[in-house]
Amino acid sequence: MSQQAPVELSPELIAQLAELGDDSSRREFLRTNPNLEQQAAVLRITEEVVKAAREDVGRADQLAQVACWLAEVLEDDLSRARSARALGHLLALKGEHSAALDSYQRAV
Repeated sequence: MSQQAPVELSPELIAQLAELGDDSSRREFLRTNPNLEQQAAVLRITEEVVKAAREDVGRADQLAQVACWLAEVLEDDLSRARSARALGHLLALKGEHSAALDSYQRAV
């Protein structure tokens, strides 16, 4: 993973990320937005998951999936942990406590 300047994720870009439903569309989006291929992008997306979770669970879920996917692409342990934690928060809010606990344990 190369060191790059922190990425600024506009509300429009966040909305586009939330629409990416599968790995193929995520790969294509990443190819056209290579600035997202960094730890700072994953961390920023996870912040959005927590914000969105109380207003739009579906959007938050999509963003959590994108964050988890991107963390794996980067092969970055901090990104994996933060995305797992964000997913855990979302699952807990949805009342899926067992799945939330599993996600939190992956974050540690």
